Amino acid sequence: MSEDFTYLENLISNRKVVRNYIDIECSIEPLLNIPKNAIKIPTAGFSRGIEILISTESENILEVSKIFGEIDCVSKGLNPWISSSKAL
Repeated sequence: MSEDFTYLENLISNRKVVRNYIDIECSIEPLLNIPKNAIKIPTAGFSRGIEILISTESENILEVSKIFGEIDCVSKGLNPWISSSKAL
């Protein structure tokens, strides 16, 4: 690892899966750094690229939770970790 390895890159490379969030306000600016690092992921020859969308709109987040079947997970006793997030 180089000496100019940024805090965000270090944080992402040592990430943990979190499915319960603290209810805080966050601005969009720090979230914009995530796609900058995500586009550096290896794609195993998949050369068409990727698209990254960021949403902080609660309606969009709720819709995503429905699409991914979060309600089924909640019915099994798990926390609603998609719909409770501030940003996706």
